Amino acid sequence: MEVKVRFDFTFGMAGKGHNGVNPMWLGRWCWGYWLPRWQWNGGRVTRGECCDITVLWLCFWVGMTVWNEA
Repeated sequence: MEVKVRFDFTFGMAGKGHNGVNPMWLGRWCWGYWLPRWQWNGGRVTRGECCDITVLWLCFWVGMTVWNEA
């Protein structure tokens, strides 16, 4: 049995400007995290579900999505 898994990587940074709720951070961005944080949607590739993982640090984020193509 052949298993095909697909990966998708994304990255970016927080939007500039004041959003009216959160104060400016470092004089430029609306939000940020001093310590790295990660989020996961609870999906499992072994069960054929889509799995999203995001890492947030300072004003940057990196995401990875994994899913079966079969």
